Amino acid sequence: LVEPVRTATPQTPSRRHGHAGLDFTAYVHAIDDVDGDLDLVVVDGRARVACARHAAGRLTPDGLLLLDNANRAEYAPVVRDPALDVVVTRGATPCLPYPTSTALLRRR
Repeated sequence: LVEPVRTATPQTPSRRHGHAGLDFTAYVHAIDDVDGDLDLVVVDGRARVACARHAAGRLTPDGLLLLDNANRAEYAPVVRDPALDVVVTRGATPCLPYPTSTALLRRR
């Protein structure tokens, strides 16, 4: 588990309420502790845009990146990245009263 660091100037912030002043840079780079390229990376947590961008470079040629809650406006930089092919699925979500989207992304 990689904990965020409290700082006055976070390099990689999270927009979640209560996380002001926390830097998630080490969290984003935790994937670097895994050797080799990856067939699947699931991004569902803090600093998702930074995590997705960093992880995309670790995918095998046919690897997939799964981005949960892809319909959220703050994740548009990933979903609209011209370097990635995107398939978005939409449906019901447990514990939420509204549907959400999950995106499957692959490097072009």
